[in-house]
Amino acid sequence: MSLGRLQVLPIVQRYMRLWPAVEVNISFNDRYVDLIEGGIDVAVRVGGMSDSNLVSRKVAPHTLVTCASPDYLARRGTPSTVDDLANHDCLTFSHGGRPVEWRFRVADAPRKVSVGGPLTSTNAEGLCDIVAAGFGIGQLATFLIADALRDGRLVPILASHAAEGEPLSVVYPIRRLLPPKVTAFVDLLTASWQPRPPWDR
Repeated sequence: MSLGRLQVLPIVQRYMRLWPAVEVNISFNDRYVDLIEGGIDVAVRVGGMSDSNLVSRKVAPHTLVTCASPDYLARRGTPSTVDDLANHDCLTFSHGGRPVEWRFRVADAPRKVSVGGPLTSTNAEGLCDIVAAGFGIGQLATFLIADALRDGRLVPILASHAAEGEPLSVVYPIRRLLPPKVTAFVDLLTASWQPRPPWDR
């Protein structure tokens, strides 16, 4: 939902100005939707897909940052290793009814870590606000927290162990001829987010 509202919606607004005759029906949610069954022309997803009836094109990286507020770090100290997180309040995003594991690279190998703390949220924007308010450490996507990192409300930690999440992809059903309205949207989105998305610049 947060990716859609913060980063896809501005592209939709540009698309509507360029193509005012096209009627747009947009939906934001955190679950995978069956595009063919739902009659959906195109989707933007975190991660890929395994459906052979769909085309998936990577359009941007999914950069994850482990971070906390300056106030929290002043009170509790800054973790220097991934294992130090066990002694901190880690605030997590919940998807599918369970907290999402945090991703790191340790000794050049990927590592997923289950962390715990006083709060789990199903809303990423709300989680960002609580981390910035000093209640703990979060691992959040840069498409969500770029402004907070730039203005110092959030401070990156464990940067040497940072790992990428599943890439952001644009997905659409396989068709012999892709409708021009879909081609125009995919081209606009791709041009806007490549070679580097605006939130990572």
